[in-house]
Amino acid sequence: TLADEQASAVASELDDFYQNGRTKPAFIVIVADTRPEGIEQYAARVLKTWGEYDNLDVVRSLVLVISTAEARAHLETGAE
Repeated sequence: TLADEQASAVASELDDFYQNGRTKPAFIVIVADTRPEGIEQYAARVLKTWGEYDNLDVVRSLVLVISTAEARAHLETGAE
């Protein structure tokens, strides 16, 4: 479960993402743990790998990674 502050941060990121017209594929990944990588590095790698595999416009895509063991979430958006 995300704390109120974390949920608000995720909601803000998603709102910004959609307000800027970046409404391409979005993925939610729930994993037990991202170790040995940090959650940020894991999310970036997932977005890059899936983007290459599916020939996605990664700049306009996003992935939300939820790590249950770490009780953390990270929203990775494509870099412009």
